[in-house]
Parts: sequence; structure tokens; C-alpha cells
Amino acid sequence: MRFAFIVDPLASLKAYKDTSIDMMRAAQEAGHAVWVIQQPAIHWSAVQGVCAEALHIELLDDDAPWFVEVDRHLVPLRDFAAITQATAQPYVLGVHPALEAASVREFIALAKARPGRLNYSSGGNGSAPHIGTELLKSMAGIDLVHVAYKGGAPAVAAVLAGEASFNFGPMPAMVPLIRSGRLKALAVSGFTRSRALPEVPTVAESGVPGYSSSSWFGLMAPKGTPKAVIDTLHAAVDKTIAAPDTAQQLLNVGAEPQSSTPAAFAKFVSDEYERYGRLVRDAGLKIE
Repeated sequence: MRFAFIVDPLASLKAYKDTSIDMMRAAQEAGHAVWVIQQPAIHWSAVQGVCAEALHIELLDDDAPWFVEVDRHLVPLRDFAAITQATAQPYVLGVHPALEAASVREFIALAKARPGRLNYSSGGNGSAPHIGTELLKSMAGIDLVHVAYKGGAPAVAAVLAGEASFNFGPMPAMVPLIRSGRLKALAVSGFTRSRALPEVPTVAESGVPGYSSSSWFGLMAPKGTPKAVIDTLHAAVDKTIAAPDTAQQLLNVGAEPQSSTPAAFAKFVSDEYERYGRLVRDAGLKIE
């Protein structure tokens, strides 16, 4: 999980800055990477980056650094105003070439014929691939066994070695393996096909209507930030991610440039909380 903060050193809202520092310290102590970018040109409190993994961790773990404790921690939907989504990072459902499935439909049929016998690897409990696969299990009605590894690279290596049947892997790691024939790509996990693998269908168009699960990153400002500031930031981010060089850099690391209105991003975050919260409760998922 990654947190990004843009903090104005001249900001007058000292209490909010102190709380932001507490959040960053808590995140660091929990082993998460934190960046602080000094930005004296912005004369208001802070902009916080919110990512999908942060929501997953909060839903899975009552002791997460920013879980809902009104007096001590900050919660995105309550304490921040949405600016825009900036990126989406879909994953590739990659299987070992020996697996007897060439499509998602065939994979689901195989899993139903062998309940509890197909396993999948992920980079750890609460990671986006873990949650995305649990969502697939729930929506497709199949029984799969989760094997958590210490990071995405070992999880991909497990599929290559035949230790795991499949995983949802990140684009930069998976594309070369797919192109070389070392893995088979059955689908991508996002709403739309990926620019990196345009020939590979989405899970939704391959037999699981409505399925979508990606990492994403967006920007939020403190609640009460003037609308004019929100609009200025939204326009700046929109322009930046639309620039060809920025878009290419994002694609190089497996992220698809995205843009949304503040209202659309707020609804998106709310919907993510609702559907993943329901999944976590129904499946009894916990961080161990």
C-alpha cells in the first residue's frame, strides 16, 4: 500500500497538518511507503492520494492506520473532498500453459469440476490481486484456494513453477511472460481492455458480467476546500495525465490514465467501499 501526501509548509491549518503527520507516521510504522512533497505554492492544507489497496486494508483490518475512529484518524469519504481519479491498474488473469483452460468460461468450468483443487497465488492478504480473485470466486460461484506469497514477484514465479494454478498479475511483469508463451492470458480485470494487451478480453466480457477489479489512484483534498481550488486541481491533473509523455510513463508501469469529475470520483469511491465491504463481510476475509 502506498500513500502520497502533498503538504503545504505554509498552511495555516496546523491541526490538520499535525493529523496528517500522525497518519503518515502510522502508515510508516505499519510498513507502508510514504512520500511527502513540499509544495509552497499551494496555500491550503493538503492533498492526499487514495488508492484501492488502502480501502482494502481498511475493510480487512480494524487496526489499519486510518480505520474509522472519529477522534484520531481520517477517513476518505468523511474527511476529504474528491478531486479526480488519476489512474487505474488492471491485472492479468494468467495461468500456467499446462492448465486445461483457454478462456475464462473454460476456467470456470474447470474450477467447478474440481472444487477446492485449483489454487491461486497473490502478493499477500489484502492485496488487490487477492481481493480481485475473491471477487471472481464470489461472482462465478467457484471454490479456489488462496496461497499468499511475500510480494508480487514470488506470486508470479509460483505460477511459472506450477506451484499455483493462476494469479492476477501486474501488467509489467505479466506481458513479457505472456508474449514469450511462458504464461497464458485468459482475461484482464478492468472495466475495459488494456492498451498493453488489447487482444485479451476483460473478465466481464468473458462470462462474468459486471466483474471489474483494479488498483487505482485518485486525489482528494480536505473537506471544506473551496470549489474553485477543487476545480483548479482537477483541471491541472486532467491536463497532466492527458499529456502523451505522462500517459506513456503510466502505461510503462501498468497504469491506465483515468479522469473523472469530482462527483463521479466520490461516487466511485463510495461504490468501491460498498462492494468490497460486502465481499469482505460475506467471505469473512481477514488480514493474518
